[in-house]
Amino acid sequence: MPVRTFICWYRRRNGTPPDEVMSRYDVIVGAACSAERRDALRKLNPGIRFVVYVNAIDRRVPRGLADVERYDCGRRAPEHRNSPFQEDIWRNHRDFFLKNRGGVRGISDDPRVIYAWGYQRPYEATSRHANRFFLDPRSGWQDYYPDVCAATMKAGDYDGVFCDNAGPRIEWNFKNLPDDLKADITDAEWSHAVAAMLTKVSQRLRAERADALTFANSCGGFVREDTDDIEPAEFWRNAHIDGAMDEFFAYAKRRDGGDGYLPEGKWREQVRAILCCEKLGRSYFAQSNGDAHDHAARIYTLASFLIGAGDHARFNYNPAPAATYGLVYRFPEWDIDLGKPRVQYESLDEARTVGQGVVYAREFERGRVLVNPGTETVTLDAVPRSRRLTLEGGTITEDGRVVWESIDAPLTLPPHTGAIVRVD
Repeated sequence: MPVRTFICWYRRRNGTPPDEVMSRYDVIVGAACSAERRDALRKLNPGIRFVVYVNAIDRRVPRGLADVERYDCGRRAPEHRNSPFQEDIWRNHRDFFLKNRGGVRGISDDPRVIYAWGYQRPYEATSRHANRFFLDPRSGWQDYYPDVCAATMKAGDYDGVFCDNAGPRIEWNFKNLPDDLKADITDAEWSHAVAAMLTKVSQRLRAERADALTFANSCGGFVREDTDDIEPAEFWRNAHIDGAMDEFFAYAKRRDGGDGYLPEGKWREQVRAILCCEKLGRSYFAQSNGDAHDHAARIYTLASFLIGAGDHARFNYNPAPAATYGLVYRFPEWDIDLGKPRVQYESLDEARTVGQGVVYAREFERGRVLVNPGTETVTLDAVPRSRRLTLEGGTITEDGRVVWESIDAPLTLPPHTGAIVRVD
């Protein structure tokens, strides 16, 4: 089974990547790839799909408006695209705005409109994330947003849309704001309304084009946290879309240099989510984030992905902190092919059984993958005539390459390590 991959590419930071890199992706998210380039890549890879970013909950305050206090933060606020829509919302649809619990006078006609700076970060006006307003999925925005998505997809000749920030929870967006500025909506209300809005997006896009794709950046919410099965959470049952992204899969390098490996409980939840999405015929976009030359993290995250992946899941290892989407790259291990998996798991207990009860494992036609997400070192018997994947260098354009080393002794897996083994 080849490794199916995706990439988010919003801004160009490394020039124009070569076609041999770009064309190997299954899905490219974002608007950095021109229409001419997309046509050329479709000829090289007829199966490649391009989906355009359309933020689902927040927009920048348009410039030049006299009726709003605007902060000059000294840095350009993020481009959230669709500027004409932002102008229209601000001028004609302020009833779409999310309200806060308290009240801040002088910010808009309605003193309770969510107009926040530095969301998810310390509350401060000079943040590069200043000048944002937030939208309420319970309002008329629920019907307006699908039209925004359809118009954006059609205008750019894209294959679908990527709905950012469209997850089942709202509280995390405002965790660093004072209580009176936090959104006046519960997570349950938010989850229900966003799921309904995403379903309308999918229906609206497919009215324009039968094979249109709708993905979301949900950062979780796929499976229930209070059970250990792979049944979908209510949000995922209600959001009838093609797939969603988890931006922090298995490993996410921290900006402070700390350990980025997720605890085993969270790792299990994410792999259960892959299994759940495969069962439903939807795509789980698993993105890890780390250094390009951290070979152990690259192997660990890919092996973790392969424990659950089937025909629908997509993988990416972003060689930078999360949400740094200006680079196009490809790693050599993504082009390995172990053949088809022997079985598509119905639970993670099956993976532990294959891994002798001490690791998670999966058998493929030409090899196996093993993962130890725990905190204790484990040792397994050697497999005759087997070789273990090791790596040299970084990306394929930076002399990165795959090396298969013979296994002549029992296989030892320290905490938070994985192994990809080929059997000759």
